[in-house]
Amino acid sequence: MNEKSAKVCSNFCSASPPTTAWQPFAVISFLLLFTLSLESLPLPIQAQIVPLTSLLALVFLPFITVRVRVTPLFKMVIAFAIFVTIHSVIALFLDITIRGDEVIRLIAWGRQVIGLTAGLSVFLVLRRTLISVSDRFIISSVIIGALPALGLALLNVLWGLTGSVIAGHIVTQVRRALIPLGFTAPFRASGLSLEPSHFAFYLVVVVIPICLTRLITSKHLFPWAALLGLILITFAYTFSITGFVVLLVFAIAGILFGPRCHVFAIAVFSLLLLVGGFGVLFPNNYAVWQAQTLLSGEWSLSITDRLYSTLGPFINSLSSYTLIGYGLGGTSTHFREIVPVVAQEDIAAVSWEGIPNLRTLIGRILAENGLIGLALFISILIVGLKELHCARRARSDQLRSYLLESTRVALVSLLVGITIGHGSFALPYLWFWLALIDSRYLLNRPR
Repeated sequence: MNEKSAKVCSNFCSASPPTTAWQPFAVISFLLLFTLSLESLPLPIQAQIVPLTSLLALVFLPFITVRVRVTPLFKMVIAFAIFVTIHSVIALFLDITIRGDEVIRLIAWGRQVIGLTAGLSVFLVLRRTLISVSDRFIISSVIIGALPALGLALLNVLWGLTGSVIAGHIVTQVRRALIPLGFTAPFRASGLSLEPSHFAFYLVVVVIPICLTRLITSKHLFPWAALLGLILITFAYTFSITGFVVLLVFAIAGILFGPRCHVFAIAVFSLLLLVGGFGVLFPNNYAVWQAQTLLSGEWSLSITDRLYSTLGPFINSLSSYTLIGYGLGGTSTHFREIVPVVAQEDIAAVSWEGIPNLRTLIGRILAENGLIGLALFISILIVGLKELHCARRARSDQLRSYLLESTRVALVSLLVGITIGHGSFALPYLWFWLALIDSRYLLNRPR
């Protein structure tokens, strides 16, 4: 390690531990972490992904803008936001003046700007408030917030396995009240997410890393092992192929560079047993059907949507302006230039009428922000991992060390998730992990 890196990392040794002395920041932290499981709300707006965490962050943002401490990750996130904003305004101006796409283009641009602002708000608020709380507080808040979604998912499992009318009524009424646009059925669990694959993604990139961290460090193994078992049961009942891929990547990454690698090896073995067991119990489940369509070459709408949402902009890069980017919301009016003909009908079918959009975040960033935007976004992850590396080198307790190692594994699996199936800037999971990294970096950096 060079002299500059050694100096930066050595700064972490003189840090003081976080406290919960200033209660308002603790309350804000808890509210944002507790609501991570609620992916959408029944608001009168044309949007499916409306996370409560992101809405709360927008509300709290004005109260944490004083005494902003600058870090390398903060600089990179702001640089990305500034570039995307300026780039999108220029693209919007050109589309309106040259193409005359005023209404749809403005609506699509506004939706994306609001989504990006909401996601950035999660990062900006949490990086400030998490400084005031302990690692144990963060873990407890996330787990407590996950319990309602897990409870609802377990009722969904009971509904599907036994046909319980009571369980089915509870699941149906809760989801109808909170997520009326979501997928609700007895044969797949969705928790408090929009659909089963989204719930599986939330479990893998947020709940399981947090639960594993506590399991590894706790003296009371049974309750945490039991909770992890329930999480895996609800995960399996989502029957999500994308969720399984992300979980498999998470487990492999954990074996390679996670805390207590043997725990992840056991998790992989347990996962395979669980998937095999559910495959025997439910031979005609959704995941099996999706796998069969994938292998047969007669792809379903879901597979085509996810695959071409990422690959489409790359495939059409030489015959369009995707390498430059069409600006936030530009997919809506340049859809046929961005996506190959073979996938246009399928992707449009699962989008809002008249406002087609890509399903994955990586594909959307390339199509709307070009190579520069994609490079800046990747730089955010790289800088975040560098800050994480410095934080892990500091003298800290076992819980902090394992939490940061689990964070790295979660980021790897999250990157896979936003490449194969999740595309909203407003989704708070990425911003939560980045804020956690930056808050721990700030805690140990000289003022």
